Amino acid sequence: MLRVGKILNHFPKGNTITRKDSLARCLKRMRMVHGAVYNFFPVSFNLPNDYTKFLSYFTKIQNKKGKQVWICKPQTYLGEGGFFCFNSLSDLLYDGSTVVQRYIDDPYLIGGYKFDFKTVCCSYKLPSSENICSP
Repeated sequence: MLRVGKILNHFPKGNTITRKDSLARCLKRMRMVHGAVYNFFPVSFNLPNDYTKFLSYFTKIQNKKGKQVWICKPQTYLGEGGFFCFNSLSDLLYDGSTVVQRYIDDPYLIGGYKFDFKTVCCSYKLPSSENICSP
């Protein structure tokens, strides 16, 4: 709980949806609870924790459909830095928390471009009447 006069610049637990690994974990939970309505995001694995699940899925898909493209999104990079695509386990190199997702070959586009959503919230505190200087 915030004390009177304190200013908060982040929502509590906001990193649950702003970090790649946490968002993937939340979306997978929602998919388990609510089913197909949450099939809008690609198959995702949080490495190193999900490595054995990823390895099993990767092998199954490779045997069934041939080489597939995957994207690796290291947690330590902000913005677009550090992402890379791979289709072989030998090309998957990571250090620390990483999200690996099956690459979407035919993504939804707006005006022919890929997109993402950013949310910015701006708030301000009006000065109290005791802080306003009167002439």
